[in-house]
Amino acid sequence: MLRSNESAVSGILLGYIASIINYSLAVIYFTVLTRFISLEDYGYYNALLSIAGIISMFFPTLGIDWAIVREGAVKYGEGKDPLEHYSALFLISISITMAYVITLIIITPLYITSVIPERFIGIIYLYILYVIVSAFVNILSSYLWMIGRFATQSLGTLIGGMIFRVSEIILIIMFKTVYVIITTMLIGQIFTALFYFYNVRKIPVLRQGIHILRNNFRKYFSTGIQVWILSYLGTISANMSIYLIYMFLGPSYTGLYTTANNMVGAVTALTGSVINVFRSRLAHVYGSGGEVKNLLRDYVRATVFVTSLLSASAIVASPALPIIGIVVGDYVKAMPYGAALISLSTASSLSSLYINYLWVLERGWHALDIGVKSLAGYIVSLVILLTYAGSLGLYTVVIAGFIGSMIGLIIIFRELGASEIALETILLWIPSIASAYIYVSRSILWPIPQIILMLAPIVTGLLRKPLTASAIDQSPRIFREILAMFTDKRS
Repeated sequence: MLRSNESAVSGILLGYIASIINYSLAVIYFTVLTRFISLEDYGYYNALLSIAGIISMFFPTLGIDWAIVREGAVKYGEGKDPLEHYSALFLISISITMAYVITLIIITPLYITSVIPERFIGIIYLYILYVIVSAFVNILSSYLWMIGRFATQSLGTLIGGMIFRVSEIILIIMFKTVYVIITTMLIGQIFTALFYFYNVRKIPVLRQGIHILRNNFRKYFSTGIQVWILSYLGTISANMSIYLIYMFLGPSYTGLYTTANNMVGAVTALTGSVINVFRSRLAHVYGSGGEVKNLLRDYVRATVFVTSLLSASAIVASPALPIIGIVVGDYVKAMPYGAALISLSTASSLSSLYINYLWVLERGWHALDIGVKSLAGYIVSLVILLTYAGSLGLYTVVIAGFIGSMIGLIIIFRELGASEIALETILLWIPSIASAYIYVSRSILWPIPQIILMLAPIVTGLLRKPLTASAIDQSPRIFREILAMFTDKRS
């Protein structure tokens, strides 16, 4: 098997650093956002992008791009260069992107101006530029992923993210408009694209791309359609959630929901870098004929444990944000919703890992079955709750999310057949749910009960030892001595 000169450890390390820096800058961003941007304007901004997101659903790649990338990583594990897969990915991605862009240009004056105030329409044209640059970023990033250059991939994300966040903070203070958000997103993507291209330094060979698509299109379609359907449903349900909130509850609640989701992202971003490495490593191990079940077990136990700690810590910290002036004005109302949504992160991290595991191992239809049942439970519950219990506000989303998560977990626990994973997940998840409930209900004063509940995952980790030697290897060196306390020495 060919090996990259970059280790998985360095990739996760940089992924952690990128996430931590992004989280720190996001705190400053929220402080600036809540002081200089009105909640209504922020709601219109997100409603506009959700409409654009729904339109993008009519321009699918049908998962062919993901199937190409997956096979490229597997071939790399077999010792082959994935250049032809890189070329095929370029052809598919650019073709679909340009079709979507042209449609947005045509449809904006015909439809979008009828539902969004005209002063916000310029955002859509900046978004179009962002979409084009993002297509190149994704192509280059996918090539780095195929060959296991996780550190370079994460470093590009770090550079682009820092440029985006720093310029966003400065320009919001200067101009006090939501136009700054999409403009700085575009700037960050441009720098990321330049960094990736400098490191990849490979031009797609269109002849090779056409050749591999012609010979393998049916196979790519069969493999890709599985994950595409699931991703399609997930994306459209996310956009529909925002749209339904906008229609039932209004633009202010749309802004609150987006703010709450950003709080969740600060937690899940750290586990995202682990999942990114897991998928590529799994494809390489699968391609070389190695053992994949132990890899899944190690990553599941470690990811659930880390996510539970982050969730509990974030819930403890949430009420402090308005007190110290980081979140002000109407945005303070998002804090309880954010804490409640964060409590669902432990379950979502496990589901994401398992579904990716199934797809890489060419069991995509089964992954789709699990995902569809979970998403159906969520979206049906949300529609019912918004229709008949709209007075609950954004807690309708939290309750629907809990129902969807439980459906997925029940199926996964039954299939894994590993009682230790089920027990650990439940033990690690309960403290976050209880802590969020106490905060939302205000039945007990903050922060003593939340701090006590935050210790529960630590105690569970000390007793259950959810980390293994292979999981420790994926952690930054400075944390290894601490994490060793949660490691089974026999593993």
